[in-house]
Amino acid sequence: MLRMYLLVLGGLSALLLIPLCGQIAPGVPGTTIVNASAYVHNGSTEMTDIGASDTTITAFTNSVASSGMAWDGGNDVVTVTNPGVYLILFQMSFNGTGNSTYTCHAFKGGSTELAQMDSTRKIAAGGDIGSAGLMGIVTLAASDTVEVKCAGDTVGDDLTPQDATFTLLRIAGA
Repeated sequence: MLRMYLLVLGGLSALLLIPLCGQIAPGVPGTTIVNASAYVHNGSTEMTDIGASDTTITAFTNSVASSGMAWDGGNDVVTVTNPGVYLILFQMSFNGTGNSTYTCHAFKGGSTELAQMDSTRKIAAGGDIGSAGLMGIVTLAASDTVEVKCAGDTVGDDLTPQDATFTLLRIAGA
């Protein structure tokens, strides 16, 4: 039997089916929920001159990781220790250089862009704080790393994450 949840993250939503037995990988005895999450609240650390190059979001100040994941706060990446199918969720409210467009992507291994997970947001000419989010499902192997990177559209673009959450949740075993 499965329990159904509607997960809403910013303007995005996903339907999650979680087994009532507490196992996250149905049919795999002894498997439990494997997840990692990092967040920042009321952030003020500016990421200067990210320009048009994908730059790892480095604003996370808090993290929680289960036994099946490892959060590397020094590099702002999650390392998978249990292979499987994962739901990746990212949401960030931020301000940045006025009249600039920012695109955020999830990456595996630092350089492989997970193409199904993109988000684009334009900052108003006078500056504002807005939200961008992405989510997707991906198969990850043990030792894979996952991170979120953003780029502006112009050299000299700055980005300041205000509030952000980055979560990986294993939804099926390998």
